[in-house]
Amino acid sequence: MPITLRWWLLLGVSVVCALAIPNLVSAFSHDLAALRLLQSLVIAPDGALACQGRPSVEALLAQAQARRSAETTPGDARAQYLVGLASMNACDVNTAIAAFKRALELGIDQYVGYQRLGAAYQMAQEPNLAVAAWNDSGDLRPALAWGRELLQPGKTELARVVFKAMTEMGDDAYYRPEGYYHLAVAWAIDGHWDLALLELEQAYQLRPDHPATLVDLARALYYTGGDRGRAEALIAQAVELEPQNEWMASILTGIYTAIGEQERAAHWAQQLEKLRSGSTPGR
Repeated sequence: MPITLRWWLLLGVSVVCALAIPNLVSAFSHDLAALRLLQSLVIAPDGALACQGRPSVEALLAQAQARRSAETTPGDARAQYLVGLASMNACDVNTAIAAFKRALELGIDQYVGYQRLGAAYQMAQEPNLAVAAWNDSGDLRPALAWGRELLQPGKTELARVVFKAMTEMGDDAYYRPEGYYHLAVAWAIDGHWDLALLELEQAYQLRPDHPATLVDLARALYYTGGDRGRAEALIAQAVELEPQNEWMASILTGIYTAIGEQERAAHWAQQLEKLRSGSTPGR
């Protein structure tokens, strides 16, 4: 073979390698990152789930790896569960929901499975299904946390769906009254104190010794032209239960200012200042 031809062949091979090796290294790096991501999903799923609307290359590769693993062990509940986690991280909520349902069918721990299924429904903005799944797990804390996050202008409609579902599924001791109370807060944010009053009456029936419910029920009575005598009795009961409550002092200052009782407003403003300065023990 002439030397010139050999030289050109060697040069060609060198160029191909120079172009291919970085791509191979990059692909290997992505695969390694995907493997590490899968490991993190197993060890600490809450910290690893990070769908921000557009999945990373590593998240997609991790999902593919998890699905391949599940295909080789179709009866393994843990493999399906991992597909669910990886799919949530890859922003593929429909696959995640199907995987968590399959994991539950195959016998994954009920608490873990339904908690994750609820989180997947939350990602899909399906509040009724999310609350139902969390309720099946026996723990509605994620529902309460999600609803509270939504208590801001522009998001109250979704918040009301979450809290309404809680009133229908939660227990009477805690989650049902919390649902009614926060339903009232959602209506109040939008200025509908008449509707807030209805929900607060429900919360009061279930939990008549809850200071925040008592104060907000009194506030709703004042703002809707209701029974002032009852409102005062509710406030007195709340103050007796928690006399050193900073939140309550702030709310009472606002209530009496709004209805034009400046002397009482000044009294509670002074109390609030004392609580904030540490003159009396705070909440």
